[in-house]
This record gives sequence, structure tokens and C-alpha cells, in this order.
Amino acid sequence: MDAIHPHLASYGRFAFPSDNEAASIRRNIIATEKLVVQFTEAVAFLSTRIRELEVSVAHQKSIVSPARKLPDELLGRVFSLVDKESDSDPPSLPAQTKNAVVQVNAKWRAAALATPSLWSSILINPASMQRRPMFSLLSRQLEWSRPCPLTISYTSDKSVVKTFDGCLRLLLDNSDRWHIVRLSLNKPDMQLFKTSAACFPSLEALDLPQLKILCDKSGMDLASRSPMLRCLVLEYVRDFRSLLVPWHRLATLAMKCVPDVILKMLGQLPQLSAVYYSTIPTVDNLWTRRSLVLCPRLELLILDPSDAPRLISWLCAPLLVTLKIRGREVHGPKNMHVAHEALLVFLETSRCSLTEFELWGCDVPRQRLREVLAYMPDLRSLSLREIAGWTADRAFVEALACDPDA
Repeated sequence: MDAIHPHLASYGRFAFPSDNEAASIRRNIIATEKLVVQFTEAVAFLSTRIRELEVSVAHQKSIVSPARKLPDELLGRVFSLVDKESDSDPPSLPAQTKNAVVQVNAKWRAAALATPSLWSSILINPASMQRRPMFSLLSRQLEWSRPCPLTISYTSDKSVVKTFDGCLRLLLDNSDRWHIVRLSLNKPDMQLFKTSAACFPSLEALDLPQLKILCDKSGMDLASRSPMLRCLVLEYVRDFRSLLVPWHRLATLAMKCVPDVILKMLGQLPQLSAVYYSTIPTVDNLWTRRSLVLCPRLELLILDPSDAPRLISWLCAPLLVTLKIRGREVHGPKNMHVAHEALLVFLETSRCSLTEFELWGCDVPRQRLREVLAYMPDLRSLSLREIAGWTADRAFVEALACDPDA
């Protein structure tokens, strides 16, 4: 046995070594403690040395990294692609890709600053953030995004007022670059927007839930301040003509209103080429008796028939090529019969050449669906999702392909 590790098995639970043996053990203790100190110092030295070598290796790898050969334009494009991938589940402002890459190294920072488009998408939902870092990050992003048009998603309606103090004003100072914008505002921001003198010469799409409050006759005049506005999102509007909006210039309209208002808007805006509508529940007999509404330029129609399944039967869209029906609660034989019959009336009346058809979240028997598809001989894309009771299996698809009437 090593002298540092004497054989101790001979000493039982109650045995005690002789004086000579005890002296030997004490000497071994002292020697072992010295070794422990030496080994500890050696480990500390080696750990420090390992860290130094790891830093050196990382530095050397960065020198020979292929990324060094990438021009700033291409590297900036990579940053933009990664940043867009997080749009579906956006992180907080400091954690967004664009704000992270500028902290990696000088080259990445230079590439990011040389890519204004990387900073042109502004996404703010700062409920969990303090005002100071958010305001400074927003100010920096607006500066670095010049001269690119801005895509803005700004939500302040459900958060602490002080968190947003100054942010909307900063955005309005750059209103000349607004391009695609969604705003959901708290009361102070609503007042600021309504009384602002800002103009929006580049604004093409606007989603503003409080539009009926902010753009009435005493509010923001979008008709004169947004000459390029082509896409608008509306909610719970009854008298749409009272809003200061360039209705005659709109090409795309998304709305959630009572059926009567939807039909009135479609009837008075014949230039629309794309429409999305969902309805607010209402009494059927308030709107069933009316003439057919012609949509002569409509090419894309997306609708939720859940609360008004027969509304589509009052429309005629001869140029329609894409129809997407996305229901929430179109279930049960009665509602489904109404929705099916209304769709057949629409297809019979419109005689449009549909090339794309989506049907989501509706209870549609196979035979009824085949009746609908019989009106779509030019169909190139068919999407069926969340249809209760059956699935579009291979046999169903083969039947459609082989059936000359389907």
C-alpha cells in the first residue's frame, strides 16, 4: 500500500494504534494534506490554462470562419431571414434577432447597421418591459431603418399606460414611412392619434380596431392623409360612410360587422378585389330580404360563415378565383344545410372559375362536398381541414379525379 495511504483495515471499531503507529499515521496525514494543496493548485492552473486555450481556439476559428468571407449585404440578408422566422411567436424587443446580432462582434454589428430593411419591421407589445429600454430601442430602430418603409405592429391597449409613454408619438414622427400598420391603442394613445396632424403618404394597409372612434368626423381624416391606402381592417362598424376613409381607393377589405353592413359595403365598393368577412350574430329577418350584391372585380374571398351561413348567397362574384371558408361553429344539420345551400346558390349565380378552394372547420358530408366541387372544374388547389365525421382519404381524392361530374 502507498505510504500516503496506510493499511487501516486492521484497526477495528474499538482498536487504537500503538504510539509508533499513531505517529506514522500523523506523518501520513501531513504529507497527504500537502499533496491535496499541490493538486488543488495544479487543477486551478490547468483550469485557467484550459480557458485560455478555449478562448484562443474560438478566436482562431472566428478568423478562419467562412462567415468572414460573406459580404455585409449577404450577412444582413441572413439576419433578415432569421428575424422573419420569429414573427409567428415574436420575442420581447431586446431578444429580437436584430437587437441580438449587434452585440456579437463588430462585423455583425456593421452588417446589421448596413441593412436598413432589417430594422424596418417594428413589433412592440411591451407589457412586461420598462419604458426606458423600450423607448431607446424603438428610437434606435427607427434611426437605423431609414429610409425603408415601415411595417408596424404596436399594441398598447391592455398594458400599463406609463410603459408606452412617448412610443406612439415617436412612431407618428416617422409617419411618412408608415407602410403596413396594425395599431391597438390605449386611451392616451387613442387621443394622441385622433388629434395628431401626421400624414401617411406611403401607408398601404391599416388594421386599427378603434377606427370607428378615431376616424369619425371629428377625428383623423385618412381620406386626405393616406393617398396610397388600399387595404383596411374594420370591426363593429355600422355607418361606414361616416368614417373619414378613402373608400373609393380600397382594393382589399377585412371586416367583422353585422351582415347588413357587410352587404352595404360590398354593394357600394365595387372596386374591391379581395375581401375577408366574419359576422356578428343578428336576427335573420333583419337582412334576408334584399337584392343580389354584385362584386364585379372580386378575385379573393375569405369568410367565416359561423354566425351568418346564408350571407354568401346574396353575393355574385363572376371573377372570383380563390374562395376560403373558415368556419368556427358551422356544425349541426340545420346550420350546415343552410351553409351548403347558400354556397351552391353563390356558385350557381356567380359562375366563377375557381382555381383554389379551402374549407376549414365545417361539418360537410362527402356527397354535399362533391356537389359543391362539381361547380369547380378548373380547381387546382383544394384544402380541407377540421371537418368532423370523415377525412379526405385517398379513396375520396381518387373518386374526385375519376368523376367527370365532380
